[in-house]
Amino acid sequence: MGKEDIIDQLKKELDGLSKKLGDVEGKLDELGEEVREISREHAGDLQGLIDEAREKAEKAKATADEVWVHVKDDLELTARALKNSVNYFLSHYRKK
Repeated sequence: MGKEDIIDQLKKELDGLSKKLGDVEGKLDELGEEVREISREHAGDLQGLIDEAREKAEKAKATADEVWVHVKDDLELTARALKNSVNYFLSHYRKK
C-alpha cells in the first residue's frame, strides 16, 4: 500500500470517528445538564484531536520517502490511540 493509500485510509478512519462523535452528541440532550456539559467538552476535545491528526495526515503527503516510514508509524499510532479514546468515550453512552 502506497503513501497516498495509507493517508486516504487514515482520513476515512478519522471521518468515521468524527461521525460517531456527532451521532452521540445528538443523544446528549437526554442527559442531565452537568453530565451533558462535561460530555460535550470531552467530545470537543476528541474532535480537536481528530482534526489535528487529519492535518498531520495531509502534511505527511509532502514528506520525503526516507522520512515517510517514521511519519507513517506516528500516524498509525495516533489513529489507533484516537480510535481507542473515541470508543471508550462512546462506551459510556451505549445502552447496556
